[in-house]
Amino acid sequence: MTRGEYLMVVAAEECAEIQENISKAIRFGVDNHHPDRPETTNGYQILKEFNQLKAVIDMLIIGRHIPGISDEEAKSIYRNKVAAVEHWEEYSRCIGKVDA
Repeated sequence: MTRGEYLMVVAAEECAEIQENISKAIRFGVDNHHPDRPETTNGYQILKEFNQLKAVIDMLIIGRHIPGISDEEAKSIYRNKVAAVEHWEEYSRCIGKVDA
């Protein structure tokens, strides 16, 4: 296994941890916490795992295992995603799948 492959596996694991923490936030509440960790909310855990994923992605870029993108392109991708999510959320609202 190459270093790039290793980092990609770590990134995949971080994605799974984000999914797990989002599920817990939906099931138990964003402001709730694990009984053994009252100082750490489910919302915080989502952000923690996201930032850990970002660190690994940055390592992949710095090591030239994946290409980087410009700040301008990153902002464009971000804006386009926000617009798409809002568009489809409105559609879901119109068909009764998302509460107003």
